[in-house]
Parts: sequence; structure tokens; C-alpha cells
Amino acid sequence: MTRSILVLILILAACQPTSTEVPVIDLSNPSGSRTLHLNEIADEFRVVQLETKPECLIPQYYRLLITSKYFVIIGREAVLQFDSEGQFIRTLARQGKGPGEFTDIGAHGITPDESELIFFHWGDREHLTGYNLDTGKLSMRIPLPKEYISDLLLLDDHILCISSKFDPLELFTMDFEGNALDSIGKDYDPNLTSYAGRGEYINLLDGQVYYMNEGCDTLYNIKGIEKDPVLVLDVDNRYDFENNPVGNMPGIRLQLRDQYYLTSALFKVEKKDGGVMASVEGSEAFWWDQKTGKLEAVKEFYNDFFEQTEERYQMDILNDELYLRYSAITFKEKLADALENEDLSDRKRALFTELDHQIDEEDNAILLIGKVN
Repeated sequence: MTRSILVLILILAACQPTSTEVPVIDLSNPSGSRTLHLNEIADEFRVVQLETKPECLIPQYYRLLITSKYFVIIGREAVLQFDSEGQFIRTLARQGKGPGEFTDIGAHGITPDESELIFFHWGDREHLTGYNLDTGKLSMRIPLPKEYISDLLLLDDHILCISSKFDPLELFTMDFEGNALDSIGKDYDPNLTSYAGRGEYINLLDGQVYYMNEGCDTLYNIKGIEKDPVLVLDVDNRYDFENNPVGNMPGIRLQLRDQYYLTSALFKVEKKDGGVMASVEGSEAFWWDQKTGKLEAVKEFYNDFFEQTEERYQMDILNDELYLRYSAITFKEKLADALENEDLSDRKRALFTELDHQIDEEDNAILLIGKVN
């Protein structure tokens, strides 16, 4: 056995929880397959059309944050704010190098009281920048104990930060004045997932923080910086950059109270001519029920709102609401397909006909938002 492979085994072994009570989910061995219905996850859906004006056009790629009062769109060139009905309010910030402007926003979040948008950007790597969502004003610049972070979670009395990939620290906490509180070092090799990593998973659910780092396949419950293992994802032929450049990498796509939407992606890295080319060759989806311990492969996704199958759900959950994002073109295509369904109810036919007349293919994004079950 070569030294590099031995080191890899020791590192991965160190990432596994020692308690036998922590479930290990073998994604290579589901008990069967199933159709995942959207209504199993959420119901009471509403359609929000974000207002279309020249000053608030949404780019093709963007990040969305939701509060009870606002939608915040983070794009490469601007941060846009809409009200809960989709009406444009203001441009919070623009790309640039001047006061209050940003360059490449990275980690970001909204405070639990929904009053502040706080983000890290490369134009000011020594601070977190905050904007008040009620006034639209630049409200704070919080000093960072470290120059770069890869993600953050805003909690009531502190900020949980995930350090950069090659920083010796894995997690650290700080207060809203910029004072460092606690920290924990890495117990895995960051080279394992270089160039083709899944990124960190971090989620706040029912007041509990859940976290999975890029180098290990264990989901932890985080209290301060203490990590309590919750579950382990296992795949055959596990990818790692150094020793296994073609292989599977497990991940969590969505976490509900008792159920998880999991994935296994096949990564491939080619090292040649002094460079690296990384790609994803395909992925599988799974549904795991925590109460029963049952793991099933997802063979298809059924959108109960449109009453039609989809290739997969592009969905996220924020503040107990599930949202699916569509371009106006895609949304109109789905409306057209739904209206061809002879079994469509009169109520939905009237709704879809009205939406089809309201929406133009050049309009801003459409959000389908439901209450999480």
C-alpha cells in the first residue's frame, strides 16, 4: 500500500463518527426507486412574477434570498430588492470599487430578524458589508478576524464562519462587532476535493445548525463550534483529487425535518499539460426517510402544481418556504404543456390561462413558492 493511499484512508477514517448510533446511508444500495412528488415537500403554492423594468433586469445566473417582506437578488453586477409581491423596490448595491460598491460577492446571509443583508466580497476582504433592508442604506462594515471566508451563517448573537479551503481553521465564530470568539482546526486534507469539490453544506433548520464540509461525508449538528455527528453518506468508488480522479461524491441537496434529498455525482478530473480540467459526468438522486431509515432512488420528479413530470427539481428552502425558480420562457413552456392536459381542473385551467396572458418571454424570473409541509 502506497503512503498516499494510506494517508487517504486514515484521513477518511478520521472523518467518520465513532458512535454506532449515527446512521450510515449507503447511496450505492437503495431499497428501490420512486417518483418524488412536489406535494410531499410543500403545498399552498403561489406564483410571484418579479417586476420587469430596465433598472431591475435579473441576470441568467443569480442567488436568491427570501424574507417575509422581501426578495433579494444577488447578481454579478447588482443586488436588487423586491417586495413580497415581486414589485421592485431598489438597487441595494452595485458592482464597482467605490464606497458601498462590491466586487464578486461570496458568502452572504440575512440576519434572523430579517433587517440586514450581510455579505463578504472581494473588493473588501477585511470586512463583512451590511445593508439595512428597510432603509436600503449601507449600515455596517464588520471587521473580519481572517481575510477570507467561504461561507457564513448569521445567528441571533454571533456569526458562524467557514474558513477558506486551505486555511488551517475549519470553523470559527465571531460577534457582530468583529471580535473572534471560538475556532476549530481542520481534521481532513483539503486536497481531497480540489477543483471538483461539492462545496460546504450549511443549513439552519428549526433553530439547529447543520453542516457538512467539503472533505468529509459526515453531516454534523453545530453548537458554537462543537460538531455532533448526525449521519454519514457512503458511496462506492469515492472521488478524491489526489488518488482517485474519477469517482463518486455524495451530497445533500435538501434537508427537511425528517427527510433528505441526497445526490451522488460522478466527478472526473483530467490532469495534463500542467493544467486541470474538472467535469461532472452525471448524478443520481435519492430520498431518505430518517424515521424509517428507508433509502430510495428517485427515478423521476412530479410537479403537482403543473401536473407534469420534470427532469429534476431545482429547489431550495428558506424560512420554511420552498421555492422553484423559472425563467419566463421556461415558465410559459410549462404553462403551455399544462394547458394541453385534458384532465386539468377548471380552476387550474383558468389560473394557467391568466398567467400565460400576463407573462411575456422577456420578463424577469418567475418564482413558484410553497409552504413546507
